[in-house]
Amino acid sequence: MRRKKILLIAIIILALIISVFIISNYQKNVPSKKNIAQQSKTSLPKFSEFNDSLIYYLLLNINAGQLHPPLLSSDAPKIEINVEDSLYNAKIIDNKIKIEIGSIEEKDIIIHTTKEEAVKMANNKNYIKNSFADGLSSIELVASKPTLYLKGYLKIYDELAN
Repeated sequence: MRRKKILLIAIIILALIISVFIISNYQKNVPSKKNIAQQSKTSLPKFSEFNDSLIYYLLLNINAGQLHPPLLSSDAPKIEINVEDSLYNAKIIDNKIKIEIGSIEEKDIIIHTTKEEAVKMANNKNYIKNSFADGLSSIELVASKPTLYLKGYLKIYDELAN
């Protein structure tokens, strides 16, 4: 009987230690409000026409940098951006948006827009909601809703859809 109590206490202590480790590790992957505020204070360039670097600022304006892998996973958020006849993809790794040209496997969402809309959205964060509300841009959810929720997409989707 005494061994069972000691074993039970050891299991509880081990579970607590693992829980603290998981929570502290998860909090490292979620950007702090201070980091997000600093990112948004940086002056963004103004674009007069579409170019590849504009994709980064578009994603920054929709808060893609806040996306993160699910707890206990290294599955980085992956976005495909379809701008008329051009395809781009982004991975968010350690709160940094990494852009490449072309399609991406196992994407979570696809953003469809035009070059004109991309320029407007990159230049004016407040315009983004209008572009999606007016049907000039759209988001296609590819991954399952639980996956999207765990990576932080649903908050972004709700902001753009409402």
